Amino acid sequence: ASMADEVPAASLERYFVRSGKQFRVRQGVREMITFASHNLLRDPLFSGLDLVTCRNFMIYLDRVMQRHVLQRFHFGLASGGYLFLGSAESADLVPELFAPVDRASRIYRARVVEGRQADTPAASWPVPRAPLQRRISAAAPVHGSAAQADESLQGLRERLAQAESGWEELQSNNEELSTLNAELKARLEETGSANDDLNNLIGSVDLATVFVDPGLLVKRFTPRAATIFNLIPRDVGRSLLDITHRLDYPAMASDVARTFDTLQPMEREVSGTDGRHYIARIRPYRTGDDTIAGTVLTFLDISQRREAERAARAIASDQEFLLRLGDSLRPLGDPMQLLALGCRLLGERLAVTRLAYAEIREERYAVLPGFAAGATPLHGEGAADMLEPAALASWRAGEIYAVPDLSRMPDGGNGDEAQGLSGLARGRGALLAGACRKGERWLGFYLACQDQPREWRHFELTLFAEAIARIGVEFERARAQAALQASEVRLRALLRGLAHASWETDATGEGSSNWLDAVHPDDRSRAQDVWRAAVHTGRAMETEIRLQQPGRKGHRASMLATPLLDEQGDVRNWSGCIIDIDERPAAPSGSI
Repeated sequence: ASMADEVPAASLERYFVRSGKQFRVRQGVREMITFASHNLLRDPLFSGLDLVTCRNFMIYLDRVMQRHVLQRFHFGLASGGYLFLGSAESADLVPELFAPVDRASRIYRARVVEGRQADTPAASWPVPRAPLQRRISAAAPVHGSAAQADESLQGLRERLAQAESGWEELQSNNEELSTLNAELKARLEETGSANDDLNNLIGSVDLATVFVDPGLLVKRFTPRAATIFNLIPRDVGRSLLDITHRLDYPAMASDVARTFDTLQPMEREVSGTDGRHYIARIRPYRTGDDTIAGTVLTFLDISQRREAERAARAIASDQEFLLRLGDSLRPLGDPMQLLALGCRLLGERLAVTRLAYAEIREERYAVLPGFAAGATPLHGEGAADMLEPAALASWRAGEIYAVPDLSRMPDGGNGDEAQGLSGLARGRGALLAGACRKGERWLGFYLACQDQPREWRHFELTLFAEAIARIGVEFERARAQAALQASEVRLRALLRGLAHASWETDATGEGSSNWLDAVHPDDRSRAQDVWRAAVHTGRAMETEIRLQQPGRKGHRASMLATPLLDEQGDVRNWSGCIIDIDERPAAPSGSI
């Protein structure tokens, strides 16, 4: 992630994608690059390149090998292509091949060399040779008659003429053979280069590919194919149907036959016996003269894609469940009814047999009624510090405590005599447990139990954590709302006992005006204005008024307007009351 400090934001966005705490090159860029192992001193170089970068390699070579490498670079580069060397390297050994562009930066450009063959490295360019000269000399006989000498000279000249004719024919044949050898060598080099390119290409794409002839006899296969089919080099020439494989693909032979008969490519998704998934592509094998010589089977491993799709579907399904869970719990006001419904919905979603919430008070826990499907509901109580240390450590770290097999725990398998969470789960099966906290205070924990061992998957842990958090929020909201309503009931009862008059209205403040009869006529208008101001601002207000009572004129009282809020903080209704505050008469000043 530290690369973000050095790479411009626009480049990061265009060429990289964040993966956790790291960056990955985007797939589109990765698909444009081929990585291949290449021995510069031995393997044929790719041709037609625009740029060759070779930094700090030639410093380990002597001058002869440096010249050889530079000649290879020139061969591989297109005309005008660029060569980029290390800071301690130079192409000045072959000035006829490279011209400096930026000598300080060690950037050179390939020169155009006349007479260079298109497919021959510079080291093997043809060198003009001097014409071969022959000299034939004959010596006269030392003895014998003139006639014999003449006859012998006559025969020697004939044989020399025949020899010269044969030499010329042999030379012509040799020149023809040399030409054929040169052509054959060029074709072999071209074939070798193409074969190397093909091997590098097959190796770089890393696909499982098998080439078969019309009789399904194996002609060739890639290394990756040996991970699906049990192929070894000796299997070339054997029927592919005789080779064992890791595919659930009974229609493979018929698919190959159909492709060979119709000459139409086909593909289908197939499964492996090891749980992997592949796209099987079958295409006709065409030669250079467009002859169908068999078929090509390619298997593309899509296991990661399938797993990603499955995970995406699971996440989407879980998010939909969490939304439904919240919508189902939010309208409920009874905390215990809400808790029972939340435990049931989550238990059914996780397919567990029991799920409940244990409340913690004064360092002791007690299991509240929850969900049970065909099993005895969870119940019990105990000291919170007697719970498993591993569970407490997980909860302190904000994690879910998950046990796939209680019988494998050091203190497991003891049935009802086991302590803590294991005891609540009767010492067998599997469990999930997640805590609810408010600051440093433990509110309780949710416990899900399965009667049989179970490997908990990551998305199940995530769903459990998010669901119990939502149930916990709604449960505490309902408890707080119930407590508030109980407090309101007690407050109203108290006010009714103390108040000269009390009343309630809806959120608009309308619905009751009889309380004005208890107010002195001179103060009614002001009292009504204060009430309306409170309703308009949504804030509680208080004002002093005089009571209207026969025989008790001028007694002072306090009028209170109090908003009652719902769980969202909005005004649900209004409560008003008038309380005597002074038994002494007051002057009708009209002041507050």
